Amino acid sequence: MSNIKETPVWSDGVHLLARQERVEGGAGGSANIQAQQLANRTAYLKEALESIPDYRQHTFYPSEGDPDGTIAGVAGTEDGDGFRVALFDAAGVTAAYNIYRNVSGAAQFITAEPNTRYIELISQRIPVSVRGRFYAAILGDDGTVCLGGRKSDGKTEISDGTVIEDALGALHVYHSMNEAVSKTADKMCFVYIDDKGEPHLYSNSGGGAEHVFSFITENKVSQRLKRSGYIAGTVGRNDELLTGTRKEDGAFVTYLSGNIDEKIKWLIENSNGHTSATESHTYADSKGAGTGGTPFPAQLAALIGSGFNAVNYGIGGQKSGQIAMRLGAQPTYVTVEGNAIPAANGSVVITQFNGASATAAPAYPSQDKRLLSTNSDNLTRSIDGWLCGVKCRITREASGLNNNTKVEKYTLTALSGTGVRCLPGSLFVPEYALQDHSGAELWICAGINDFRSGTDAELTDDVAQIIKNVDAMIAFAEKSGRKVLLFSLTADNYSTEFYGGIRYMRILEINYYWSQKYPDYYVRADNGLDVRELLIAAYNANNAQDVIDYGNDITPSSLRSDDRHPNTAGYAIYANAGYQFRNRKGF
Repeated sequence: MSNIKETPVWSDGVHLLARQERVEGGAGGSANIQAQQLANRTAYLKEALESIPDYRQHTFYPSEGDPDGTIAGVAGTEDGDGFRVALFDAAGVTAAYNIYRNVSGAAQFITAEPNTRYIELISQRIPVSVRGRFYAAILGDDGTVCLGGRKSDGKTEISDGTVIEDALGALHVYHSMNEAVSKTADKMCFVYIDDKGEPHLYSNSGGGAEHVFSFITENKVSQRLKRSGYIAGTVGRNDELLTGTRKEDGAFVTYLSGNIDEKIKWLIENSNGHTSATESHTYADSKGAGTGGTPFPAQLAALIGSGFNAVNYGIGGQKSGQIAMRLGAQPTYVTVEGNAIPAANGSVVITQFNGASATAAPAYPSQDKRLLSTNSDNLTRSIDGWLCGVKCRITREASGLNNNTKVEKYTLTALSGTGVRCLPGSLFVPEYALQDHSGAELWICAGINDFRSGTDAELTDDVAQIIKNVDAMIAFAEKSGRKVLLFSLTADNYSTEFYGGIRYMRILEINYYWSQKYPDYYVRADNGLDVRELLIAAYNANNAQDVIDYGNDITPSSLRSDDRHPNTAGYAIYANAGYQFRNRKGF
């Protein structure tokens, strides 16, 4: 006898058998239509009730006009909400759920999760040792214990009953060699005290004692070595000194390397009196440059002390790609008018950087390849480097308002040579990239200016650019063995950066990526918080706006000079975090 197979789908009406209909049984027969619809409704209600503890009104089901259930899911949720759609197996039972997120009226797939009933089925098939001798164990397919921790004494037992702790034993001390060998398992070690009171380490090798090494101290030393000149040491089986501390000067000496203290002294004397960097180079945007307060690189250098010099290459308003290009970590391709570099002291107009206009702002901030451009000021800036084998200087001049309408001009001035051809898109190499900066730390604070005003999906390209450019800067530093400090992005007083906003989520995404990929560079204070988290935690509970900012999970107003930039107190948090990080890492 066959049964009706329920499918959890809601039917708006129940079929009424008409007089003229032919009454037939079987799947799809008119006699079973009502029963099928009611069974489907029952299954639907059952699934809905089961889902209430987890998703309440956020579980949806496929239908004829909505085969994947996302139409109903988007219609039944608010923008940003999550929902799930049931998936059925061949028997019509819900086997799993697809998890989606309502993003601007479109269903964005997140992940899939199994139905709890499937998990229960799996758990029922796992063998369990009830009231066993073990508080925890690894079981085989047949339920036997392969490895378990005994309740009685906490020792570890394997399948054949062997107790690992008993098998390993302990390092015992003996005054009788025969007793030591008889009571020590084969291949295990013991300490033997000879008739002179000297301790020796032996191994039981097939029933015989094999000498490993001897211990020598000031109070227990053989007559032969009493005047050896060493406070303490270790001696090999051939009585040669392996390591020792000399009485005359306290120097630590090894058999292979000799006087270790003398070698350390030589390193100090030949490293200009220091063993760590005495300078840092900050490549950054306005937060590194210090807009709104005393820059954190200067404050951090003061904390380090000992004349530490912080060189600041930060330019306010720059994007991560421009910063990486100035460093030499990303390529700069230049096109000049006339495709030629003039003779020394001559100048020519630059028309393109990396195939894009040298004067017009790009469609999106993260696409900006204008080497020295910024929408924050009209300062004249220059950078030296090499182009087509000629030492050159690139100069940027600007005028106008800081609203992407300013007029910019780039010129290339030859610093040497008699003139040379320069094909479109020739590589410009910054002078900085050709110099040895292995003794200077690299401090990076970049990326926040790359974000456009757009949808969450559009920000994906900006995130990719930030990650690519910072990866390139770190790879550039690593090639010369430089130490790196990478400071987190922060969420500030912009609605999209408030808790849950589209840019807020992307900022956290980038910070997480950096923290996982670069744990030796990503700056965290001793309490484990990064700079973004430290700024938020330092809000003033007696300041009404700070309390609001704390609720929005952004930098509090008391630590900001404007909507974006910290004040001196805010930059001090950067500096203190960097100082703790350097000390912890031994910089």
